[in-house]
Amino acid sequence: MTEKIQPTHLARAAYVYVRQSTAQQVRHHQEGQQRQYALAAHAHHLGFPRTHVIDDDLGRSGNGSQERPGFARLLAAVCDGIVGAVFALEASRLARNNRDWHHLVDLCALTETLLIDYDGVYDPRHLNDRLLLGLKGTMSEFELGLLKQRADAAARQVTIWYRDEHIPLPHLRPGTRGHEISWKLPGIGRVRQMLKNPCYAGAFAYGRTASRTVVREARARRSHGHKTPLGEWPVLIRDHHPGYISWDEYLRNQEILEANLARRGAERSGAPKSGPALLAGLLRCGRCGRKLRVVYSGHGGRVARYSCSGGRVQRGSGACLNVGSLRLDAAVAARVLEAVQPVGIEAALDAGEQEAGQDDEKRKALELALEKARYQAGRAQRQYDTADPENRLVAGELEARWNAALQSVADLEARVQAAAAQRPRLQPDERDRLIELGADLHQLWNHPAAPVTLKKRILRTVLTEIILDVADDPPRNLLWLHWSGGVHTRLSLPRNRPGQHGRAVSTEAVELIRELASVCSDPTIANVLNRLGYRTGHGLTWRSSRVAGVRNYHGIPPCDPSPDRLTLEQVAAILEVSNTVVRRLIKDQVLPARQLVSCAPWVIRREDLALPAVQTAAQAVRDGHKRPRTAPGHPELPLESST
Repeated sequence: MTEKIQPTHLARAAYVYVRQSTAQQVRHHQEGQQRQYALAAHAHHLGFPRTHVIDDDLGRSGNGSQERPGFARLLAAVCDGIVGAVFALEASRLARNNRDWHHLVDLCALTETLLIDYDGVYDPRHLNDRLLLGLKGTMSEFELGLLKQRADAAARQVTIWYRDEHIPLPHLRPGTRGHEISWKLPGIGRVRQMLKNPCYAGAFAYGRTASRTVVREARARRSHGHKTPLGEWPVLIRDHHPGYISWDEYLRNQEILEANLARRGAERSGAPKSGPALLAGLLRCGRCGRKLRVVYSGHGGRVARYSCSGGRVQRGSGACLNVGSLRLDAAVAARVLEAVQPVGIEAALDAGEQEAGQDDEKRKALELALEKARYQAGRAQRQYDTADPENRLVAGELEARWNAALQSVADLEARVQAAAAQRPRLQPDERDRLIELGADLHQLWNHPAAPVTLKKRILRTVLTEIILDVADDPPRNLLWLHWSGGVHTRLSLPRNRPGQHGRAVSTEAVELIRELASVCSDPTIANVLNRLGYRTGHGLTWRSSRVAGVRNYHGIPPCDPSPDRLTLEQVAAILEVSNTVVRRLIKDQVLPARQLVSCAPWVIRREDLALPAVQTAAQAVRDGHKRPRTAPGHPELPLESST
């Protein structure tokens, strides 16, 4: 491991970089801090006589959002060429963003500086080491993003609503031990805390988190903050104090938050996403019992399919199921709408009442915020009045706080007045329209403004899960709908046979190509199909190559030119007349001809050119005379007798 450490490195100093992200970690996570300081002894063990420890960044995050004077000192020392090696506990200690990490790696490569952690020694000039360092930096940034990611979609939606409506929530001021609060727009952490804390439901709880002890490196290591299930809380006193919500509401909120967590392999459906697959999270494989996942393909990646790979995992065979979503979604949605149609009007009226209730709640929240702002403004005024005027700095600061509080009061008063003067959300004509849509749920479901996420929530409200299986003879999809009330419904949907899909060429076009191929070439068939308005399965116009592709797929032989079959142009050349004359002869039934469909070329037998009527008519045209009119059905007998 030490062969990369050369005398040129040992001649320079070793720099140990120590960092922890928050002040809480600095105070309470002493084990990690001690391990970082122990790197100085590790540097001496590797042969570095001089060691410098940089711990200026304790309590500062490495995500790039804060200035780090210690990291800046380290970069300056590396640029000066006085650093032989940079020691860090892991890559995330040096940086949690790729910009700082790769900048450090590039500088170390230029100045021949090593990077050392407990896993090994890395020389950025070597290709393999640089690759490993790049992966370490990428995984460090990914780990930070993973820690920040939250699947509580309900909490996220609540946070977005509060911020869109500019409604503040109370926050404890740091360092005041809970004695002072400030009102500001909430973040998702604050909303999640309110949703998960049982004190808002009037309960007193102790032991919601626990500590764990593990033996590592022959020493006991204790970690805190591990969540404990509700049933294992040591102390839980319900109705301990008046709550904002009931205990049943609190439990229901926890169920929603838990159901919105969608992890790979979990049994939960997850929060409704904006994808077009309506049954995502509801389908379960009827063969292996796993939840079906959604895969997207097709044009723009918007064509959804439901797939289960349980067979590949368990038996090493192919996937259990792979079913398109369009037909399944339409059938299940139709059955659900049929079931809830009787309560459609009632739901429409409830929606109107909920809309009005939400306006009242928003107005009430604004009034409470205004009341709090007025209290803060009055308090700021009292503090300003009691200040010593000779202390200009204190008086100026209190005056600025008073002005800010007055501005907040003015803003909230304007918003309260605007909310009070706002017209009702539903006018009489809009209410009538809502009732009309409630009476016809199919129209409401297919309305362009109906969001996909709302449709998914409706389906998950009335359905607990759907079991899916396939049958081969005849090909069909079998579904068992498990309703929330405990009733089960069976659906059987036909499946497309091989070659049948939404972009297949129509059967009528294939049969027409089959007939035309007996007498026409591929370019001629393409022209006929385009004139008749036929299109390919992708909605494109026909070309000879596309016609040939359809023929080859369906086993249709190409046209075999026969000297006994002539086209209109060939007949005109043989009779030495124009194409118009040949068309008139065909129209007057003088010249027998066959046309498979409209716009298709005429097919004429060579032997029919020897008919006396055809020869006489052609000779008359060549001599410059009008062709004598013939009786219908008797082309060989002229109506006028010749003299």
